[in-house]
Amino acid sequence: MGRALATSALALLLLWVQPAHALELEEVAGAYRLEGTDSQRREFTAFVSLQRAGDAWRMERSGQFLGKEREERPWIWVSQSLRISGASLRVTFVEGYEGIAGAIDPDAEERHVFDVVYRFYSGGVSETVIPRDRDSEWRYSRARGKTAAPALQLVAERSFKSLLGDALDRYEASGLTRVGDQLYAVFDNDRRVAQVDLELSGARLHPTKGSGKSNFEGLAHDPTTGRFYALVESQRHKSKDEDFGRVWELDAGFRRLDRAWLKVELPSDNRGFEGAVVVRRGGERYFLALLEGNKGKAGTKGERRGEGRLEVFRAHGEDLEHVTTVKIPESAFFVDYSGIDVRGDQVVIVSQTSSALWVGQLSRSSWELSGGKAYRFPREHSRLRYPAIEGVTWVGAKRVAVVSDSHEGGTTESIHLFDLP
Repeated sequence: MGRALATSALALLLLWVQPAHALELEEVAGAYRLEGTDSQRREFTAFVSLQRAGDAWRMERSGQFLGKEREERPWIWVSQSLRISGASLRVTFVEGYEGIAGAIDPDAEERHVFDVVYRFYSGGVSETVIPRDRDSEWRYSRARGKTAAPALQLVAERSFKSLLGDALDRYEASGLTRVGDQLYAVFDNDRRVAQVDLELSGARLHPTKGSGKSNFEGLAHDPTTGRFYALVESQRHKSKDEDFGRVWELDAGFRRLDRAWLKVELPSDNRGFEGAVVVRRGGERYFLALLEGNKGKAGTKGERRGEGRLEVFRAHGEDLEHVTTVKIPESAFFVDYSGIDVRGDQVVIVSQTSSALWVGQLSRSSWELSGGKAYRFPREHSRLRYPAIEGVTWVGAKRVAVVSDSHEGGTTESIHLFDLP
């Protein structure tokens, strides 16, 4: 009995001191999205890509602070060396130059270098970053993350300039809807509406009332009446001295018939509604308006992900009467929200900053949203390829069309078709 216990104890001891399973890069290759904080308590999000490049392995990391620390362009780090250490991966990163991964400025007076340790586990990863520059106030950062959402599959895309020439100085596309085999897009820097066929082979512009900047951020269509509804992000209501959204009602020829206020107070004149869709229920017309910030807030509070909001309005005479506020499920874990469409009970929502898309279900008996799955727009390694996605519309059961705003870098000022994987 004593010998058996001793043998068992020895076996357990040997098992305990066995080294952890050595990391195999083939097993953990892919893309990961991380969330973390640094030694200065700044929150950030990062996207890490580990891929084979010929006979070698390459790792790339793009990151961005959230809230008031956020910059327009993410920082790009490129792996200089990778070393497996037991169950961990130790990477030395060099900061990319001008946001182009792999392009390092040879004349730079200083080159930021980072030592990073990754530990992989089932479906996720942890990260610890130590900058080589020990004089920096930034001493370290820690993050955890999961395998990134699956990527959408690009079907086709065309720039508005290739379709419409120099009709506009810039094509700041902001909203999109489909009617039959035609797509209609609005721009926040112009009042005209673009019509593009589903083959993305031809286009034309339709004038609306007036000219100049429109502040349009969404376009919806009511198939029952054939009318369009252009959403103005935010406008000052002079008599109430508050910022509200506003809707232009347009006929099939884009002549303005009426305007109505969306009387939900907004946090600022540039952080309001970002998308809209018309839904018919019980013979009545409802207007679903998507708020840009989480909880409808601006600033840092509006970037606390997973708290998206929809406002529901009912057509009541010449007014749009507020009905309820709908919470978007946390599975749409986005920094912001920039477009929406509904097809039957399927809802699609896109995010500009997160460069992502979410598909969920709309209850047929209430306005509750449920379930849902997120997808990401394709990237170049870790780099954003689509940093300015705005409007979205269903084209088929698994196909969407989106438009992109003006932005520095990436594929922008265009119209795109994507399939869900």
